[in-house]
Amino acid sequence: FERSSTEIRQSSIHELFHEADRDTVRGWYRAINDLHRDPSIPAVKIDLPGDTERWVEIRSTTITWQSNPAILCFLIDISESYRMERALMESEKQYRDLVQLMNVIIMKADSDFNFTFMNRFGQEFFGYEEEELIGKSILETITPRKDEDGRDLAGMVDRMIKDPTDFTVNENENVHRDGRKMWVGWRNKPIYDHTGKLVEIISTGIDITDRVLAEKDVKKKTTALQEKVKELNCLYG
Repeated sequence: FERSSTEIRQSSIHELFHEADRDTVRGWYRAINDLHRDPSIPAVKIDLPGDTERWVEIRSTTITWQSNPAILCFLIDISESYRMERALMESEKQYRDLVQLMNVIIMKADSDFNFTFMNRFGQEFFGYEEEELIGKSILETITPRKDEDGRDLAGMVDRMIKDPTDFTVNENENVHRDGRKMWVGWRNKPIYDHTGKLVEIISTGIDITDRVLAEKDVKKKTTALQEKVKELNCLYG
């Protein structure tokens, strides 16, 4: 935020964001307090001095802190992927070379989630040439029908086709051409024609495999530790 901790504490949460996005932040805050939900905001602009522009994704959850209810927020810098989305929508031809150079997965799909475009980084990440993907469903290529935990990803894709606005931010297991499991954090932008019909989905993705594997490892070790504690309690209880 380019502010001191004192300045941040003295500010309302809405004042930390660009004035154009403050109503969005207020709505997010009301959803937490009034509806007891843990919503996320796909992209909001931070209010920074000068010409610097930065966008973040806000994720939140309600917690208890020092015996009082509180909101724990995670702000993820998405400036690079957000600029790429805007670049694609504003002028695909002008920014195509730039898109190809970015270390972000960028793909486009039709309303049935069949590929129409995949940038070079995405091709290398998943192990495909673009011509091998065009016209094919993501379920035939980079997304398994079920993940290793049994989550129905085919059903998730069906729901995304019916209402993509429910999946503007999504994390799921994907698969490399050679069968390796990979996890990607996706941001999806539905594109509609003048009648309101879904015609295209633009998605940007970042590799979160290391983070997911680390979380799984922590969970496994925590479970093992809890079982050990139970055993000790039974032994000495």
